[in-house]
Amino acid sequence: MSKARTRAVTAMLVAGLVPGLTSPGLAQPVGGEPPPEPAAPEADCPEGKPWEQGVSEEEQDLAEQLYRQGNGLMRSSLFTKAAEKYREAVGHWSHPVIHYNLALALMPLDQPVEVHANLEKAMAYGTCALERDELDQAVRYKALVEQQLTRIVVSCTEPGARAFLDGKEVVACPGTHESLVRAGEHTVTASKEGFETAAVTRVFLGAKSEEVALSLYRPEDLTRYRRRFDNWLPYAVGGGGVALVAIGGLLHASAASSYDEFDQWAADCEAETGGGCTPGPDEQGLRDSGDTKQAIAFVGYALGGAAIVGGVTLLILNRPQPYRVDVEQQRGAAAVVPVIGKDSVGVQATLRF
Repeated sequence: MSKARTRAVTAMLVAGLVPGLTSPGLAQPVGGEPPPEPAAPEADCPEGKPWEQGVSEEEQDLAEQLYRQGNGLMRSSLFTKAAEKYREAVGHWSHPVIHYNLALALMPLDQPVEVHANLEKAMAYGTCALERDELDQAVRYKALVEQQLTRIVVSCTEPGARAFLDGKEVVACPGTHESLVRAGEHTVTASKEGFETAAVTRVFLGAKSEEVALSLYRPEDLTRYRRRFDNWLPYAVGGGGVALVAIGGLLHASAASSYDEFDQWAADCEAETGGGCTPGPDEQGLRDSGDTKQAIAFVGYALGGAAIVGGVTLLILNRPQPYRVDVEQQRGAAAVVPVIGKDSVGVQATLRF
């Protein structure tokens, strides 16, 4: 497929069927300003035509037939069907010009990732395969399409783990994988038996390249323990209760001693006088002192007992409670929270901008 045979078709497609950089589905530069004009790469043409090596004439002829059919469909603005024909054509012959026209057909279909991939293949040999104006046009389209794309570099270090991008496995860990995807929200996960599943959901901006480094942790690595109160509080309350009971006991014993002294006086007086003894101030003081000490002792028993019960209750309530530690957030990388489902347990990480 010579450049002379394709130049007229591709030039017509660019000028007529694909309406420039304002095609539907293509992102416009921020602020309405056009992106800087990128320079088309210069290439030293290799000997022969690398895109023809290993491709039989039969395959080339079949690809040309499909290519011409695709061109006819492009003229009728049947972009979806044209893209199908071009895809079939490159399946037989990966020719830069066919990739170029496939990219043109995909532009109105809002397929920026595939457009970018085909433009790169079309530009692989520079002006060795495309005319200068076609190459310049491809460079401009590629620069604009890249405003819609983001390059995500997924990395993980845990041996035996597997990393996924939007549910599709991209790399076996340890390793790194680079993906070019449409800008927007994407989820990157990594999993391994015996470890919590790590997941990062992030909104990726266009024309950016960002790395997502995933770390996996065992359940015990993410588990910490905390108490409701300071550890000393239950013991202080319970200890205070014991002290009150002890004080109550001492007062009770002192009250009993006062009662014993009063009873001894009454017994001695009755033995001397035969009865009818009236206690004097000192003797009545013994009886009153016993009553006061005994009343205070009972209050001490009540308060001390309540404090002991409270201390035991606080001790029970203050048992260590497990919780999930925010390991990634502590490192300043991502907010990690536990995710517990009916049949699974994992870690959800969310980064916000």
